[in-house]
Amino acid sequence: MKIYNKINQKSFLIYGLGKTGISSLRFLKKQKVKKIICWDDNKSLRRKFNIKDKFIESIKREINSVDFIVMSPGINFRKCILYKELNINFSRLITDLDLFYIFRNPQKTILVTGTNGKSTTTALIHHLFNKNKIQSIVGGNIGIPILGLKNINNKVIIIEASSFQLFYSKYLKPDHSIFLNFFNNHLDWHKNIQEYLESKLAIFKHQSIKQFAYIMDSKIIKKFKKRKFLPKLIKVQLSAIKKIKKKLNNAYFENQINDQNICFVKKISEHYKISNQNFIKALNSFQGLAHRHEVIFQKKGIKVINDSKSTSAISTMKALEGKNNIILILGGLPKKLDKLKIQKFKQNILNIYLIGKHTNFFKKQLIGFSKLSTTQNLKETIKKIKIYLTQSIISKKNYTILFSPAAASYDQFNNFEERGDYFKFLCKKYLFDYL
Repeated sequence: MKIYNKINQKSFLIYGLGKTGISSLRFLKKQKVKKIICWDDNKSLRRKFNIKDKFIESIKREINSVDFIVMSPGINFRKCILYKELNINFSRLITDLDLFYIFRNPQKTILVTGTNGKSTTTALIHHLFNKNKIQSIVGGNIGIPILGLKNINNKVIIIEASSFQLFYSKYLKPDHSIFLNFFNNHLDWHKNIQEYLESKLAIFKHQSIKQFAYIMDSKIIKKFKKRKFLPKLIKVQLSAIKKIKKKLNNAYFENQINDQNICFVKKISEHYKISNQNFIKALNSFQGLAHRHEVIFQKKGIKVINDSKSTSAISTMKALEGKNNIILILGGLPKKLDKLKIQKFKQNILNIYLIGKHTNFFKKQLIGFSKLSTTQNLKETIKKIKIYLTQSIISKKNYTILFSPAAASYDQFNNFEERGDYFKFLCKKYLFDYL
């Protein structure tokens, strides 16, 4: 891997002017690089940056001569206006994460990826460090874009990386790479499951023998060894969770959803020589993240859980584990080839409410579930649940209202955060007083 010594003498095209693209533009300007060109397929964003539509012809010419093309995460180059040009110049496509490593070449970084649990694991490591007086900061796919971070000197930088970022990235070299898990996902973005996997494996590609790779999945471990990646392999065992959970006193970790995450964080804590006592103490004070199995109401055995971040079938299947008397809310924009296999939870589910524009997709996967209700939106669903509780004997039992959509939010909302916030608003307005 070659890191350019005179990087400020290079030219850049920034493709995508959202939050990450803007942070990349500001960063490159501070570095006083030779040349910066900007483009976005979104016409309104082009107007915001005073980019004329006809400028595209100039871009088509210059894209072949710039040294780097900085792609914003989430932009699928196959669906871009300039797909042909981007495809030809794919070797020069990079991300803001690459810029971070190229310019700053940081020595203390932890990079977290995987299908599920990235944000929680990233936040949990940050919380653990703060509680143990280890200076750290979080960025990347969670919170602030990596190039927007300030005052990072002498801090451990904890980076959450999505497969979209990793697909383009070519200069990543973290001290610690964490590969949490791998399931079918994002096949509406990636060409196939193999491309999705290759994106994830990129976190190990440029690591040295002095760095570390954390993996639990035996299949990923085999691929790691076959590729002869250089970092020291740290095998993470799920069996470690038994001893840890015996000492935990945090309702957030009662279910099994975060068991894997905890085991990975434990390995990191060992590397940083954090004692078991301080590790448990930090976990017991962790409050979790919004929209990720977030308990928004708990009283007399009744729970209401906002799990809007469950945008895939596998995440919802995990959310169902260990619960009884479940009132489940599903629906949204299904992901390509996703399969919701929840037959084994049938006896634990009281009723299922389907929302959104793709209810037929879920009905086909829920054959055998007689208690299905179809609604158009969340507001109607919450009102129906209240009626159901007033008319049913279940109102006298312990139960869980679980909003775990198993689908993306884009059929009705801009993102899962907006969807989750709206769910919490509706529950507070129509349901909490009754419960």
